[in-house]
Amino acid sequence: MKIRVYAIVREDISHNRTDQHVEQIRQLAAENQLDLRGVLIAADDAQYGLLLASFEASRIAMLLLPDLRHVSGWQDAIRHQVAVLTLDPPKRWDRLPGSHPDVTVE
Repeated sequence: MKIRVYAIVREDISHNRTDQHVEQIRQLAAENQLDLRGVLIAADDAQYGLLLASFEASRIAMLLLPDLRHVSGWQDAIRHQVAVLTLDPPKRWDRLPGSHPDVTVE
C-alpha cells in the first residue's frame, strides 16, 4: 500500500515558479511511489488549520513541500500530524515522537 501524501505550494513564495514546483512535487511523489491525494496552491496560510485537521481522517501520512518557507510558523503543528518531505533541500523530517494518533498521554 502506498503512503498517502498531500502537498502545499504557496504562490506568494514560489511566484513565477508555482507551476514548476507543482510539477516537481508530482515527480517527487511518483519517484517515491507515494499516493499524492492533492496539492493546495495557496496565496497564504489561511487554509492550513482545516487542512491539517483533515489529515488523520484522510490517512495522510506525509506533506510534500518545495521548501520549509511554504509552512513557515506551522512546522511543529504539521509534524505533530505528518512527516514532511521537501524538494529543497531534498530532506525528510519525520513525524515528531509521541505524536502518533494511537498514542495517548495520561
